Amino acid sequence: MYSYPESITPELVDVIRRHDNICSYFDMPIQHASNKILKRMGRQTTKEELLEKVNMIRTAIPDATLRTTLITGFPGEDEKDFEELVEFVKEVKFDNINVDLMIGLPKQSIQDIKKSLELLIKLDPTHISVYSLIVEEGTIIEKKIEEGSLVLPEEDLERRMYWYVKDYLELHGYDQ
Repeated sequence: MYSYPESITPELVDVIRRHDNICSYFDMPIQHASNKILKRMGRQTTKEELLEKVNMIRTAIPDATLRTTLITGFPGEDEKDFEELVEFVKEVKFDNINVDLMIGLPKQSIQDIKKSLELLIKLDPTHISVYSLIVEEGTIIEKKIEEGSLVLPEEDLERRMYWYVKDYLELHGYDQ
């Protein structure tokens, strides 16, 4: 079952626990575990609440499978935030982890990407997706770019970021 953490309730977990014909597979995209980053992402939950959800599921259904999706490289994420995410993932012991890495973000450099990848590998994710920022019409980002208060990397730099990520991931056993 794919469900955001705030939608997983004790009642829902109990229904899944009581019915053998419902798979006890929870795909809960937590995105991050740093409260600072969760807030910047506009998430409606905290690290503490995420841990409560996981504990509730594992207590009620000990053999439940837990999968999640994480986002790394989010604007404002620093090494402390990332280490907090790594520690959370180690504590929770998800059965399957998917990581979305964002490239082409304002002020992002190849060094930033390199650092993100080095940290990301510590999560031992099952799958890694790489996304380039797309600026959509009518968004705050578009407005800030038009005002000149936000500058995206040049196309050539973004292309180099992509190839760096691709080569790095292949060296570490991740195939495209």
